[in-house]
Amino acid sequence: MKKNTTSEFNAAHKASTQHGIESAMRRLLTLSLYLTLYFTAAPGVIVVNKIIMKSGEGFPYPAFVSALGQGATVLLSHCLVHTGVVGIRPIAKSVNTSTFVYIGALSALSLTLGQYAYMYLTIAFIQMLKSC
Repeated sequence: MKKNTTSEFNAAHKASTQHGIESAMRRLLTLSLYLTLYFTAAPGVIVVNKIIMKSGEGFPYPAFVSALGQGATVLLSHCLVHTGVVGIRPIAKSVNTSTFVYIGALSALSLTLGQYAYMYLTIAFIQMLKSC
């Protein structure tokens, strides 16, 4: 009887180990996909922004380009939440909500001023700055 218990334990252990390996591989492939998308999209955004700012007469409104990017983010986030792909968690009571105002204001300033760089710097230099 002890032999059956040992063989059952070994079979269960082998199955859980196999499941763990499959789960780790799935997470690794997901991470690889996200990294590939990030490393493809980031230079793409730099090139598109540079084309918008410098092509022909140039588009002299970097704040508007930044606002378009934020608008696209809001639209995509809204769609993901309402389709159930992403959920929203409530904010903890201990969080001071005025912190969000400061973070939002500084992020908006950073995005807007960052768009001005496309008017004066080369693509290579902008990529170097963003990699830091």
